[in-house]
Amino acid sequence: MGYDTENPDEVKAEYACDVGVKTSEKVDLAILIDGKVKMLVECKSAKTKLNSNHLNQLLRYYSVSDCRIGVLTNGIEYRFFTDSIKPGRMDEKPFLIVDIINDDLAILEIFSRERFSDEKLSGFVDELKYRTAIREKLLCEFTYPSDEFVTLIVKGVDSSRLTKYKRRKFKRLIGKELDAILSNVVVDYREKDNPVITTPEEIEGFYIVKSILSEIIDADRIAIRDRQSYCAILLDDNQNYTICRLYFNDLDNLAVAFFDSMQKAKSGSRIEEKIAISKVSEIYDYREKLLKTVRVYLKKKK
Repeated sequence: MGYDTENPDEVKAEYACDVGVKTSEKVDLAILIDGKVKMLVECKSAKTKLNSNHLNQLLRYYSVSDCRIGVLTNGIEYRFFTDSIKPGRMDEKPFLIVDIINDDLAILEIFSRERFSDEKLSGFVDELKYRTAIREKLLCEFTYPSDEFVTLIVKGVDSSRLTKYKRRKFKRLIGKELDAILSNVVVDYREKDNPVITTPEEIEGFYIVKSILSEIIDADRIAIRDRQSYCAILLDDNQNYTICRLYFNDLDNLAVAFFDSMQKAKSGSRIEEKIAISKVSEIYDYREKLLKTVRVYLKKKK
């Protein structure tokens, strides 16, 4: 990255970072440029699974420093944080997560000694933040078209005045057309007595998973199969390559099952790890589990 690791004026280990009444608090690494701290790095062992306890420690260090970037790492996974919501207070969610074994590392160039710029980083963080917000907004509009969205579409197909009656009519028509579009990607298995209905929440979850996995594979390879008790998301529409399952029948008890452990039961079926979530967007928090599962499947296919 261009930093002189033997120069304590650039890379300082055990950087003193007093927090409130606590003194002699130290963060593992401080990255400095021209005498100013630019990044604080909290390091854990490669065997450590990063969690919120480690994040709380970094939050304390960040609050008493003037830097814009906090990094939490176990040497393999690097989580980058900033203060995009409230200046001086580190966000609880990273704006970037990088796995140095499996991910493209070109994105890290913006943090290099030569290219580091507070202004450029601010623009970079804003872009990532807005891309995420745009993705979620589009998913929401695709599932529940708002009045503003309906108005936009109607203006493009009908120049006459938009009355309340016409708005209701077009909202219904737009809903039907969106359902028709979704039918191209959603496999809706219907049985005579117990029809399986793919719900808006399942569709939203499907698109979130597609968005995450599009980092490493063509999104068209991600398929969905709805069942009575769960909605399966598959690689290449093959049930032997189940990526995850969405248990969304009870909206008060949402859960997602992951298969990244690759463990199998005596019957030969793959063991699922079911995790409760409070809202569909929390699927983003399990990005690494989804990526790990697909990477294993891709290796098997090769």
